[in-house]
Amino acid sequence: MTWDDVEAIGEALAEAHPRANYLMISDDELARLVVALPGFVGPATPPDPFVLSAIGAAWVGAVEGPDDSGPYDGLA
Repeated sequence: MTWDDVEAIGEALAEAHPRANYLMISDDELARLVVALPGFVGPATPPDPFVLSAIGAAWVGAVEGPDDSGPYDGLA
């Protein structure tokens, strides 16, 4: 995976960190978690700030699914 594999990264994060509060994670922590994923081969720094936003949204989508319900509803 590289930074361009936004959906795959979101799914991998959901699988690797099922109890993480993905709604409250900082950009720095998100980048650290992405780089630590098995199979990630991209550079340690995301190419631009919008990539982290897209990855965060993909993680939310992977956890909450199409019905938009998740374990942290009402906390944000």
